[in-house]
Amino acid sequence: MGDRFLDNQIHRFAFPLLGIALLISTTRLYAQPVSAEIVKLATRPELTQQYLIIKEGSPKAVALLFTGGDAPLKFTGTFPNITWSPYGSSYVVRARMHFRDPDTAVVLIDSASDMWERAQDQHFRQSATHLSDVKQVVADIKTKLPGAKIYLVGTSMGTVSAAHSGKALGKEIDGVVLTSSIFEGNRTLGSFDFSEYPVPLLFVHHVDDPCKWTPYWPVKKLADKYPVIEVRGGEAVRDNGCGPMGPHGFLGLEKEVALEIKNWIHGRPYKKQIP
Repeated sequence: MGDRFLDNQIHRFAFPLLGIALLISTTRLYAQPVSAEIVKLATRPELTQQYLIIKEGSPKAVALLFTGGDAPLKFTGTFPNITWSPYGSSYVVRARMHFRDPDTAVVLIDSASDMWERAQDQHFRQSATHLSDVKQVVADIKTKLPGAKIYLVGTSMGTVSAAHSGKALGKEIDGVVLTSSIFEGNRTLGSFDFSEYPVPLLFVHHVDDPCKWTPYWPVKKLADKYPVIEVRGGEAVRDNGCGPMGPHGFLGLEKEVALEIKNWIHGRPYKKQIP
């Protein structure tokens, strides 16, 4: 019953374009009730950096999720009625509840308030300002969940944030996961120096990703040094190929991909190919 309920929640809230609320059940279908909270930090003068934390019980690890695209999520409201902007449909947002379980808390990081009306592009995502905001979010999570390991999980443009933040934070976090990594284009991961990366690093990529900015071949070249999960199959493209509704966003395989990422995070055996 619990798995069926969880699946229904994912599909029900997969499309924020409909303007619907995030409603997270507090019924005891699990060992502990699930809760969600918007946390607002004053990371810089006259602005806030907020994040949404979803958890149950006392998790052992935190998946800190960086959405793709360049638009803010703009979380508003209070539990159990939390809403966000129409742009929050990337893989990590749609799969958020597949990442969450009794051992794993989920954090979705928003754009800082000064970026709500501007593009959070690849230039900003690797700036010292952005890295400072992320660092303060990580520090705050540690106060709320002491002892929990923290893993940065980025998708598409969010991989620029996750990769640069992970390198800057070093041993302050426990690992980084890059999904549908953006390697082509100006100031993306194509020029990023992955040598001597300070924490464990996992790549997850669909071998048939049709987006011209996120081809699979650069990830395959890194497979001799870093673990890679290859994804195949799923549902056909429903957008321009660079959006979340297709192989680029692991459409139809959201749960399977999240499960193997969590297995890697928790040091359990994981599949190197999906399915």
